[in-house]
Amino acid sequence: LIYDKRTYVYQYHDPFPLDSMDFQSETIDDAVAAVNFLKQQPGIDTNRIYIAGHSQGALCAPLMAKKCKVKGLILLAAPGRRLLDMIPEQLDYIASLQTKKDATAEAQTNAMKWQVGNALKPDLTLQSATILPFGARPKYWLFDRNYKVLEVGKTLTLPILLIQGGRDYNVTKKDYDLWGDAMKGKSNFKSVYFEELDHMFFAGEGKARPEDVTKVNHVSQKVTDKMAEFINGK
Repeated sequence: LIYDKRTYVYQYHDPFPLDSMDFQSETIDDAVAAVNFLKQQPGIDTNRIYIAGHSQGALCAPLMAKKCKVKGLILLAAPGRRLLDMIPEQLDYIASLQTKKDATAEAQTNAMKWQVGNALKPDLTLQSATILPFGARPKYWLFDRNYKVLEVGKTLTLPILLIQGGRDYNVTKKDYDLWGDAMKGKSNFKSVYFEELDHMFFAGEGKARPEDVTKVNHVSQKVTDKMAEFINGK
């Protein structure tokens, strides 16, 4: 079952419910509802339902597994840290791709880093009136700050497959290694690293660039094959 993320479906809704949005309402609640919907459909083996989450969906997948019974998790480009820790690294990577000075881009980068700094201030509360990344409200970033994904992941006993691309600059090998270290010795955890794949699991060469995601492409068959193997217990 594939569905559109809530923030995509309601991106033009006015007013968008930003004040109440956090990882739960943006991502987790709908995934749990989707699993429960599947369990009610005829012909579905309710004992073989898996959740596959990509990027922030993978970040939230351990919490989804705490809320509904599934056979296993497939984590595609799963962050092992807070989003607020990753955003500055993403900005620095994109800036490193520039071949000449761009004052506008530099100003945008500095503005976003300033917003990240606001979100990390110790005195941030639900009532704080300040400019935060992507227009999200304090509730969203306080959730990000307090969520320890690896600690939750370590408590899970269901099968988990982590897939990471080596050309991914949004979620990097640092995150892949954090997951590996946290889950070391756990027999329910498997991981695979494909050097040539980017954040969307498109194959390529050289440094990944933001515009790559706008080009028509397909997820590498290596990824879908590995997912199928995992689901079939191989």
